[in-house]
Formats: sequence, C-alpha cells, structure tokens
Amino acid sequence: MEHEVSPGISVLPLQTPTLPPATHTNCYFVGTSRFFIVEPATYDADERTKLFSAIDRWISNGRSPTAVVLTHHHGDHVGSAQAVRDRYEIPVIAHENTRALLEGFVSVDELVGEGSTLEVDGRAFEVLFTPGHAPGHITLRDRDIMIVGDMVAGVGTILIDPDEGDMARYIDELRRLAALNPRILLPSHGPAIDPGTPKLLAYVAHRLMREAKVLDALKRRGESTAGDLLADAYDDTPASVYPIAERSCLAHLLKLEREGRAARSGERFFAT
Repeated sequence: MEHEVSPGISVLPLQTPTLPPATHTNCYFVGTSRFFIVEPATYDADERTKLFSAIDRWISNGRSPTAVVLTHHHGDHVGSAQAVRDRYEIPVIAHENTRALLEGFVSVDELVGEGSTLEVDGRAFEVLFTPGHAPGHITLRDRDIMIVGDMVAGVGTILIDPDEGDMARYIDELRRLAALNPRILLPSHGPAIDPGTPKLLAYVAHRLMREAKVLDALKRRGESTAGDLLADAYDDTPASVYPIAERSCLAHLLKLEREGRAARSGERFFAT
C-alpha cells in the first residue's frame, strides 16, 4: 500500500524489471485533493492491479488524478503509463526527448522542460532538465524536496550507458542539484534520502574517483578496451556485474576522450 513520504507526497513501490539489487520502482502520488502520478512503472499484471486499486481508492476518497508524469523513458519507469492514461483519461507529461523515444509505445500529450512548472493543490513543482542518465530526464523540485528519478538511488547505483547517456553531463547535473541544497530526495529506486545534498555530492565524488581509476588503469595498461580495464578500475566490483560496469567504464572513457585526456582507435583507448 502507498504511504506518505513527505507532506502531500505518497509512494507506492511497484515491482519492475530494473537493475539489481533494486527490484521495485517508486510510483509517487503528488498532491492531496488533486494529484499527479509520477512513474506508473510496472508491466506486471498483478502490480498494475495494485496500482489501479490505489488510484481508485484515492478517487473514492474524493481525490482527482490530473496527469501522469515521466522522469524519463526507461522501461522500468513507464510500464503502466499508457494504461493509466487510458483508464483515467488523463494526459502523460514528459520532456520532448522522452516523447520521441517513447513514440509508438506511450502517448505523451504535454511537454515540459527547464523552467516549466507543474501545479497541484497550491504547490508549484519546478521542472529541471537533468539529462546525462537519459536524454529527456527531468527532476521535479518544490523548495527543498526533489523527485529525482534516476539521478541517484536509495538502493543500488545508477548506470550511465553511453548509448544514450553522457557521463560529463550527468556529473554536471548532480552538481547543479547539489547547489540547490535539497533536504529530501525522492528517488525512483529505494527509500527517501534525507539529507539530500550530501548524497548528491557523494555521487559526484564516486564518479570522479572511478574516472581517476579508469585513467590510471589506462595509463598503466596502455591501449585498451573498456573491458580490458575492469579488473583494475573496477576491482571493488563483483565480476557478476562486469557487463554493466563495462558500459559505465566506456562512458568514462568517452568523457576522457572529449576532454582530451584519452584518444581511441576503434574500440581501443589510450591515455594522452
């Protein structure tokens, strides 16, 4: 059952095919008499029934759903978006990049971007465009509370896959969020994070630590692929997650290349 995590914001964790160790994606109900639904995430039929039951219960208590809001396009965030849209006849709201990536799968009706606001029950949530993890990622901010999607996680970590992510931009956006000094972060995976600012800064520090290890390994080993560097640069990571770590390592290498600290020939990189 959903429960309140901050005044006027309730969470309903839903089982999703997300990256371990996470097993659920948080669906947030934002508002009281009127509310919007962030990340109706699940594909599972039983979990979808649980979601519908929660929404129906809120409606029976005199509350009205106004919209579905998506922080980004990944499958573990959008599984029931179309179903909720159609069942309750409410619009789906997302960034234009998210709409393009979901075309043919989820109908995005309204677009938001940097500086947009989502108003509900006298509260105005500012939309921050925070790409890096995904091209259309947004964060919602109301004073010192942020609904952060996959900027950080309360359990596990966040993958920056170079096919659609950008490590440099991700780190920049973490710093920007930290500079706003949020008290509470409401992530898509895991519990609420309080205080929020130290968590964001810890993520920045961790990514820069990993980058330093990648560059050091590259200097020592010479011309290498991302996979070649894992034993050194990810020596604190279980081998079972090396396939994911390799994608993250490649994101770091591409960042180093853009900054002129590495170069490549095909899939092989070398320090400059």
